Amino acid sequence: LAVLTTEWEREKRRRETLEKRLIDSESGLDQARYHQWLCVELINTAMGDYPLPLEIIRFLQGPWLDSARLVLNEKGQAHPQFREIAKLTDQLVFAFKPM
Repeated sequence: LAVLTTEWEREKRRRETLEKRLIDSESGLDQARYHQWLCVELINTAMGDYPLPLEIIRFLQGPWLDSARLVLNEKGQAHPQFREIAKLTDQLVFAFKPM
């Protein structure tokens, strides 16, 4: 009986550990998806309906999006570096908007 109880406790700890890992993993994926959406929304809002040059669109939707998402993941939305990216996004789009 003691062996069975010990084995049961060991299995219970293993299940709890696996469950915690799964929850942490899903939580991280949810946060990554939210950050992706937030950065895409930031860029799309800045671009609006303006006809921008294709190179600028590719830059904003490629390396710029990746950089914004990286800063957001590492620093958070309230960090000055992310706010600076938001401001620079608006300025970049403004510089290429047709007059």
